[in-house]
Amino acid sequence: MIKESVTAQEVVDLLNEALELDHDAMRMISCFRVLCNEKLQEHSTIQVREDNSVSILGLLNGVFGVNENGGGCIAAVHSVDCPNGCKQAEDSKLTIRDSCPNCGSLLKLGVLIKFIVLDRGKQNV
Repeated sequence: MIKESVTAQEVVDLLNEALELDHDAMRMISCFRVLCNEKLQEHSTIQVREDNSVSILGLLNGVFGVNENGGGCIAAVHSVDCPNGCKQAEDSKLTIRDSCPNCGSLLKLGVLIKFIVLDRGKQNV
């Protein structure tokens, strides 16, 4: 049965279910980006990075629109890892823009943990 409408939470639930079924495939799908042309870059809701690349999450976010900051409502949550193997606190608010508090190395994107809904304001399509 084809649904007449879908919420951002339903999309996230499906992404997380797929992540449980095949973590490697979902990591590759969610991280895979392709360069796009100017017309797609200028789309009002599809999320395109400054390097002119788009991912499946950028397209999915385009379905639900943008918030007041121009961002989408669906995000992938990753761990943040030290390239030297230093352990980070579970509740750490560190990002890949931060340095490791233990050794000073720039942190890197780690393991895909889950997908989440960031903004519940525009979630019905």
